[in-house]
Amino acid sequence: MFRNNASLVLRSFQKLLIFLGYLCVLTPYAHAETTSIAFASCINDEEPDHPIWEELLKANPDVTIFMGDNVYLDLSRMKEDTMKEEFNANYTRLGEIPQFKALRRSSRILAIWDDNDYGQRDGDGSFEHKEFSKQKFIEFWDIEPSSERAQREGNYDSVWIGEGEQRIHVILSDTRYFRSSWKRDASATECTSGNIVPSDEEDATILGAAQWSWLEKN
Repeated sequence: MFRNNASLVLRSFQKLLIFLGYLCVLTPYAHAETTSIAFASCINDEEPDHPIWEELLKANPDVTIFMGDNVYLDLSRMKEDTMKEEFNANYTRLGEIPQFKALRRSSRILAIWDDNDYGQRDGDGSFEHKEFSKQKFIEFWDIEPSSERAQREGNYDSVWIGEGEQRIHVILSDTRYFRSSWKRDASATECTSGNIVPSDEEDATILGAAQWSWLEKN
């Protein structure tokens, strides 16, 4: 995903919403209390005055879900001895944006990664620095280190918003950590990015067996 493709989607949840992509939001009850939820992704972390920040604050959402590409990193191009410093610098830059600070104070924040904050463009499960990347993600987004999310492989999570019968179920799916390696063809013309072509491998996966099993239980 590309950093100038910032998106903000606001919805009042009353019956049912399914957002297809990196997360799925469901509310099983027909008359849930209205809740304001903002979705954001692909915000240029090198542009602290990006207009999306003011729009988010104006919306004053109860919950803000960052869907990935929250920072732009490529560990595969970084030198081993400077990797930690460069990684920290990107998250520090995001964390110091005044509007982002204000949003963290006023809104409940949920987050998941995509390829760029995973640490590798079009990254898949073979990425050698994925555990390092996950640790930095956990630290920045204030995810409890002893939580199931932090302790298990992958970066997926399930969160309930609201109380009693008026609740919304948010599933943050990890489409990078377990993903099978891309099938590529140098002569391919279907995809202009990375020569990626469809795979006919029967055991190819995006979520991986463990995440699928967890998803079925949730």
